[in-house]
Amino acid sequence: MFAVVPSVVSIFDPEILKEEPTLDAVVVAASTVSRTLDANLLTKPPAFAAGAMIFVVVEEVIPETQQDQYTDVATLGFILGFIVMMTLDVSLG
Repeated sequence: MFAVVPSVVSIFDPEILKEEPTLDAVVVAASTVSRTLDANLLTKPPAFAAGAMIFVVVEEVIPETQQDQYTDVATLGFILGFIVMMTLDVSLG
């Protein structure tokens, strides 16, 4: 059977680094890379999509923001207000 996966601290032990890579070290390295990729792949694209959706809603769905000459200021003001609202919601619970 397979041995128990060593802790992260034991991977950096000089005695282990002198030996050949074992299955344990490979499994720990693969899981670390997998967690890093998962965190990046599962958080960045949805955040970008949410920002794009907010921009489209303000630019296209709310017609009052497009009537004046300051359309970009209105859009940025809406996005800034949304960021402040979400920050207060998360920080104050």
